[in-house]
Amino acid sequence: MTVVAIFAVILLWSANYYSAFKYATCHASVVFAFASPRAGRMRKIMGHYCNICGRYRPNEKFTVKGHRNHICKDCAKMPKEEQEAIEHEEEIFNYLQQSNISQKNISRLKKLADSGDSKIAELAGIVLEVAQVKPHKKRRLKILAKERRDLLKKLEETGLIVAHGGF
Repeated sequence: MTVVAIFAVILLWSANYYSAFKYATCHASVVFAFASPRAGRMRKIMGHYCNICGRYRPNEKFTVKGHRNHICKDCAKMPKEEQEAIEHEEEIFNYLQQSNISQKNISRLKKLADSGDSKIAELAGIVLEVAQVKPHKKRRLKILAKERRDLLKKLEETGLIVAHGGF
């Protein structure tokens, strides 16, 4: 789950609308739809999700190629390096959400660690180090707290701890 989704879940639990929280799937991503407690039905989310800016945009904001790649017209105007940096950062954050960081993921993280972008290289290096210590998500933070406090501190400083979901 993303940070926005986690925030939405916390908001719903605090407002006693837990029964109104429903999941709906759309393409490859998870769409969160909220039902009104009185109406008893889900609100349909119109449009498409942009992978770069993270917003749901109307169909008119996507080109033919943009529909396929899930990139809106505004984000398509960005330089390619900036688009790739956003995609790589999202990819790195998603590795910590997985239940297991596989060998294929580790080889991909090694490539990202050799990236020319220093921020991407730093994030990939931290996640790569986490994957080498504890590739499975179960009790990962507990083990890092016992054995690798420095690595846990790096996760907190970079914001990767939020992506892990164990805060």
